[in-house]
Amino acid sequence: MKCPQCDNSDIRRLSVWYASGLTDVDTRTRGVGFLGGLAVFGARTRGTHQTHLSKIARPPAKWSYWRATFLLLIAAVVVIPTLAIFVNHVPILRIHMGDSMVVTLFVGLLACLPVAWTAIALNNWFVVPKKRRAWESKWMCGACHAIVDESRVIRDETSTAGRVSGVTI
Repeated sequence: MKCPQCDNSDIRRLSVWYASGLTDVDTRTRGVGFLGGLAVFGARTRGTHQTHLSKIARPPAKWSYWRATFLLLIAAVVVIPTLAIFVNHVPILRIHMGDSMVVTLFVGLLACLPVAWTAIALNNWFVVPKKRRAWESKWMCGACHAIVDESRVIRDETSTAGRVSGVTI
């Protein structure tokens, strides 16, 4: 197998690049010190370290319901009152936002939540699986970092990959 752009043989599926670049981190630190008295401390760090190539090769992600909800609620709680204060204190605009207009905007933004959730659900149910299938058929070169479709990968006929005791499988 070779890259069609640079002819390098270090070409692997995106899923392999992604998985090989993830590392779980679990560290613990303990210590004893003297700072006006005896001090004993400890700390624990957990997480995942990801290489640059693994970030490039990551699979398509589903959209988050929480992020959309949070952004709409922030808009409803922060932006609308700020807009009302600004509009009511700038006489050049000659617009007065009364309480009923603020409430209407607030309710309107909250009514957008089901619309946003429906859009997210449709994306997660229909678009992401198609992107995931396309992602599973992509390859990436380790030298030039080109991402190519499986049909463009140059298959080396002299390679022993796929052969078992002289029989091609």
